[in-house]
Amino acid sequence: MANIYMNLKTIKLLVKEEKIQVRVLIPRRFSILEVDKNNNILIFQDFTAKKKGDPNWDANKIKIDDFCKYFSKIKKHEKIFIREPMIVSGIDVKKRELSVKYIEDESIVNIPIPNQFLKMIDSKQENLLPEWLSDESKIPRKELNNACRYVVNIEKIRVERIKDISIEDCRKEGFSGVEEYEKVWDESVPKGYLFKDNPYVFIYDFKFKGRK
Repeated sequence: MANIYMNLKTIKLLVKEEKIQVRVLIPRRFSILEVDKNNNILIFQDFTAKKKGDPNWDANKIKIDDFCKYFSKIKKHEKIFIREPMIVSGIDVKKRELSVKYIEDESIVNIPIPNQFLKMIDSKQENLLPEWLSDESKIPRKELNNACRYVVNIEKIRVERIKDISIEDCRKEGFSGVEEYEKVWDESVPKGYLFKDNPYVFIYDFKFKGRK
């Protein structure tokens, strides 16, 4: 199951059901030039992303719904795990378990040690284990997906530039206005994708389903 990362502030909004929408960056490799909302079309500088089974769309434009269907890793009506800030607080080799602590409420859950790490432990190659398994640093976003505890159901997907966010959508994101949202956005994205850079994003409207 796919997942979306949320920081500590947005996790708290999610749990209170004050957040029902999230934006995720679209990679620059798609070279989007314009969103034609009137005709539901994306216009590209040079659209070369092709793979087996794709429809025969024009080289420079594609329907927004088709783009979301084929190139968003998250699909409409899909259930998605929400990743949150957490650390590994302990490792029990005998039980073959990791203790994961959630930053939000400091609760702890035990999960199986991933197989790729067990192989290192069993072959006496503990020196190859990543540092975050032992030094209480934050777990990388792509690791330990089975520790995700919150689930949402994706209801709508669309595309726009980040600066096109409306006051209504700011509130769906859990914020009072654009200025507040901009500050949080800039704290969570890499250089080159700041609010002032106005990147293109997928917008996911979702319904909070609680804990898995």
